[in-house]
Amino acid sequence: MGNVKTGFSVFGKISLSIIIFFSFTIILGIIFGIISMFFVETPTNPDVVKDWLTNNEIVNFLITILGNISIISAAIILYAIFERKKKWAFGWKQAYLLKELIIGLLVGIILISLSFLLILAFGGISISAYQFNTALGKPFFLSFLIFIGVAISEEFYSRGYVQGLIKYHFGTKASIIFSSILFALLHAFNDAVFSTIFPLLNLFLAGILLGISREVSGGLWMPIGFHLTWNFFQGNIFGFEVSGKDVDSIMVIEQQGSSYISGGAFGAEGSAIVTVVLIVASYVIYKYYTRRIIPNNEFEM
Repeated sequence: MGNVKTGFSVFGKISLSIIIFFSFTIILGIIFGIISMFFVETPTNPDVVKDWLTNNEIVNFLITILGNISIISAAIILYAIFERKKKWAFGWKQAYLLKELIIGLLVGIILISLSFLLILAFGGISISAYQFNTALGKPFFLSFLIFIGVAISEEFYSRGYVQGLIKYHFGTKASIIFSSILFALLHAFNDAVFSTIFPLLNLFLAGILLGISREVSGGLWMPIGFHLTWNFFQGNIFGFEVSGKDVDSIMVIEQQGSSYISGGAFGAEGSAIVTVVLIVASYVIYKYYTRRIIPNNEFEM
């Protein structure tokens, strides 16, 4: 009965954190809706307001960053109310922080580059053009800042709060699995996420990889680095959609053949090739760290 009661308690806390996050999001939506009345020619037209909110670079940037702050705030509020005295670690502070961040950045670049080359080799995409011009400077800069915010906020919440909370009560294995399920479900409103089985599957597998990285490295900075470069290179360099969202890119690619290979409208994360890459990467990182860096098997799956 103790485990059942604890399970309901953990579920309730996570549910409350999501409610707080969505409440903040609704409030932000109302605020920007009011602001739009002063900047949109026909503020009574919902389609015009929606177009202004999604296509204005600065507005979209502010909305995304404030959304990131909202999800971090939800985690901090729940931790402060229920977990502060238990003193389990978020993973925000860790030894060799910069080293782990750099490792994560490099791993992200390597894995998304490998995924791109394999999708290209298997005929899922072709490169139709390259874009090198000063016009990309501003959108690239804003995009990079957005991906920094996304990486920090999603890792702070998913691997910091949720994984930390579940680990405290049920252990490492359960924390990685269930935080990865939640991580995938939090993207359920993204475009094309249900186009095939692979977007949600790969989001779950990415959560597994990020969760393992958080445990073996002792903190959040390796998964933050991986998350950042994976997204930025996937979209702004290689020209894929990023979890269903289109961004400006250096390479212009065209999809061809099966969406199971190309990833379809969801981007590389919708590809079966990425499924294999994520599984192999998770295994390699787990084995490397547990055998060489943690020889006493302190990290038990």
